[in-house]
Amino acid sequence: MPLSRPVKVLHCIPTLGGGGAERQLSYLTPALCARGVDVHVAAILGGVNESAIKRSNVMLHWIPSSGNHDPRIVIRLLLLARRIKPDLIQTWIPQMDIVGGVISCLLGIPHVLTERCSEEAYGSSWKDGLRRFFGRWAMAVVANSEWGRAYWSTLRPKRLTVVIRNGVPMKEILSAESNRVPIPKTESLPRVVLAAGRFTEQKNFSVLLSALEEIFTRVSDSVAVICGEGPMRDVLVRQAQAHPFADRIRIHGFAENLWGLLKEASVFVSPSLFEGSPNTVLEAMAANCPLVVSEIPPHREILGEESALFVDPRDPRALANAICTVLEDGRAARRRVGCAASRVAQLSVENSAGQYLALYQSLVGSGGSHIEDLAHEVRYDRVV
Repeated sequence: MPLSRPVKVLHCIPTLGGGGAERQLSYLTPALCARGVDVHVAAILGGVNESAIKRSNVMLHWIPSSGNHDPRIVIRLLLLARRIKPDLIQTWIPQMDIVGGVISCLLGIPHVLTERCSEEAYGSSWKDGLRRFFGRWAMAVVANSEWGRAYWSTLRPKRLTVVIRNGVPMKEILSAESNRVPIPKTESLPRVVLAAGRFTEQKNFSVLLSALEEIFTRVSDSVAVICGEGPMRDVLVRQAQAHPFADRIRIHGFAENLWGLLKEASVFVSPSLFEGSPNTVLEAMAANCPLVVSEIPPHREILGEESALFVDPRDPRALANAICTVLEDGRAARRRVGCAASRVAQLSVENSAGQYLALYQSLVGSGGSHIEDLAHEVRYDRVV
């Protein structure tokens, strides 16, 4: 039976920093509130996305701890869940998938696990094994790509696994003011190669840096800006400083106004080795910025055949050629931008919030029964 009150959902996430899951949660929570969901967020650490969540009508709960492996995280989150009595617990990022699974088992609160990546991200560690164990028993797994869905459908073939793609705030991106890119000093206004994301091996920025020598040689007025934070920051800074064109490269911190930077950039590059549904690519599509992306299935899933140039992410020369093609052929780049804009129009955060609400209502209304039938009731997004 449907509830006579708003669905109450407790979202659990380790940090509100600059990662993709944190950014997507900061987009999603106000959109869910606007649809009448009673949204609570539990986090261990704050970060750059904290202010966006605080601005929405969301109850934000802090879980004090001495580190990621502090056992008191489980106890404190358990006490919080007992106090606020959510209808569902939704977890983001593997650490919280495990903690949420424990609390779901102890309190009998249905668990929704959020899959942000694909099978390549996981290995055989004890943490990955625990996550798979609790994920098998979650009431639902929500993947942001078909590749994430396929991974969990194999592990839990008789239980609900759906795709709800990342959404972006289309109106805000389109109305955002252009923001001068933090570029190295040049005599004239340069063409900007922009990349953004967490500084990890997955994002593959070291290959982009290797490709820049050929780009700078062929396109004399080009510069590169890479925005982000993460464990590989020092490695990337050293690689940039040792580059023969070091004066044309800027390793920047987290970009609070990425939308404005995208409007000034000549091309946005996503050379990732694997992904789920990258926010930055969706934001570049919405900001009408030309794209060069790695040839991986999630990029194809979002972009189709005509919206970007695709390259082998391990081949710096192929990456350089594709970026130069965009910089040198503006007419073809504008055509691909138009194709990308028509595709991303389907991926607003309001659409994602509507799909989540339908899922929440189905799960709560089912009382946990007939879970295999819910996949037919919940609409999820396909990019066509």
